[in-house]
Amino acid sequence: MFPGFDSGSGKGGTDPGGFLKLNGSIVQRIREVAEIVATELQVSADEVVRAVGLPGLAVGREEGLDRLLVLNSALCREAAGEVSRALSDAGVPHFFAKGVALLETGVYSDGDRTLSDVDVYVPFDSFESGIEALTEDVFFQLMDSQQSGPASLRSAVTLEREGAGSIDNVHVDCHRGLDPLERLLPRPDRRFDECAWQAVDEKFAVPVPGAPVHCLILLHQLVHNDLLQFHTLADLALIWNSLSESDTRALQRMAVEFKMGGFLLDVAGFMEREFGLTNVFSKRALSGSPALELVDLLRNSFSATMSERAMITTGRIKTRQSLLDGSVTATLIADSLFPPPDFLRWRWRSPLPVAYSMHALQVVRKVMKL
Repeated sequence: MFPGFDSGSGKGGTDPGGFLKLNGSIVQRIREVAEIVATELQVSADEVVRAVGLPGLAVGREEGLDRLLVLNSALCREAAGEVSRALSDAGVPHFFAKGVALLETGVYSDGDRTLSDVDVYVPFDSFESGIEALTEDVFFQLMDSQQSGPASLRSAVTLEREGAGSIDNVHVDCHRGLDPLERLLPRPDRRFDECAWQAVDEKFAVPVPGAPVHCLILLHQLVHNDLLQFHTLADLALIWNSLSESDTRALQRMAVEFKMGGFLLDVAGFMEREFGLTNVFSKRALSGSPALELVDLLRNSFSATMSERAMITTGRIKTRQSLLDGSVTATLIADSLFPPPDFLRWRWRSPLPVAYSMHALQVVRKVMKL
């Protein structure tokens, strides 16, 4: 579990190791805020941290669940190794990001953070070759209805490695880029391809991105999920101080390209205010948007229903607009009212006129709930 977090119940320890040895204040601060949220909502702090994807912060032990989490981490790392070997054999450049990459680089230990899948990134023009290489091995592509959108639009394909039992199955998301944040629905986008491959770190068991690119991916994930994915914020905090001055300049250039320049400065202010983490960004003026508060982010993430996490709501549209540079209202509304025909057919499994009628009815129902 989290090194250095001594809960008094046998987890953690007095001799912390790894990256978290330098970031114990982050771990303690999140736990403090979890206690506040738990008191407000009349639940336990353990329930809060487990629900938002940070089970390593739980004080109480749940032997069966903890073993499953450790097993899942190990299975995801094993699957990442298989993915990397298959792509390397096919000559496809690649790197891993988010959960499994943070495990392999020692930011987390097995079971500290919930992993739902393995995220691997390949160059835009190598996407088809990458999918072909993986499906020739031990992975199979999920049915179209189980993907994030129609093949013509999505920027990632989900595959599965089938184990001996359902508990051993691992999902792998193979990405060819990042979805445009100014759209609600996925679109192929080459912007990420232009910056992602300049510095890939290959000294670990699997390739991982350089710090600026990894931070960009996590910032994108925060905005793409409209601040409802709290463990991504923890991921970002735990690697924030690894950014050098040149890294911060590179990250800022990329963030501006993805309309996250203002959000990046807000996050920098948040990191200093909540965790005491400083860097070049902290010396600059913030964007002027409402300050991010750790307690609000944790409360909202814990309280969000599964449907709110999975589906774009009017509230999430408002949040998205507030996080991005400039006005993106027009494109967000356009995707809400007039999705691409391929998306309508994929979503409703019906001829286009029927699909659009069903979509319009859904929009009306959402508006009436306001």
